[in-house]
Amino acid sequence: MKRNDSKVISKLSSFGAPIGYTYQNNDSKAKKYISQMIHKYGGYICDENEFAMSSYISLYFKCYKLNTIKLLKGMAKSSSILNNEMNKEDKISCITKLDVPILLISGENDYICPVTATERWFNNLDASNKSFVKIKKAAHMVNFEQPDEWNNLLI
Repeated sequence: MKRNDSKVISKLSSFGAPIGYTYQNNDSKAKKYISQMIHKYGGYICDENEFAMSSYISLYFKCYKLNTIKLLKGMAKSSSILNNEMNKEDKISCITKLDVPILLISGENDYICPVTATERWFNNLDASNKSFVKIKKAAHMVNFEQPDEWNNLLI
């Protein structure tokens, strides 16, 4: 809506609001289209009141300093090239057994890799030592959005 792209707004409206991780109309087409729009417009999905884009960018500057521009250009290039390939098939849920310690960390507002999808995979994963943690007030980049909590979990 901020880009005022009426075609995109109309298309997204036709899919309707997501119910968990599914859409009422053409679920696979909706997921692919929405993913493409997120990558095209360089956005992320979360409640604007919880995480401002300026905070997101300032975290990049804090972590990467002068290399931020190169980093952002690289991310955009990678997304445009890899996005279609990455979305062709589910490369995660086919992993059903792991013999190493597993720690899954998910932001409660992550719509790129939704908490429900991560929880479903976690519950179906056969691993003797596994943990799942949902982080409040975080979306897809938990390590930037809640760095203290992220670091404590890793330590």
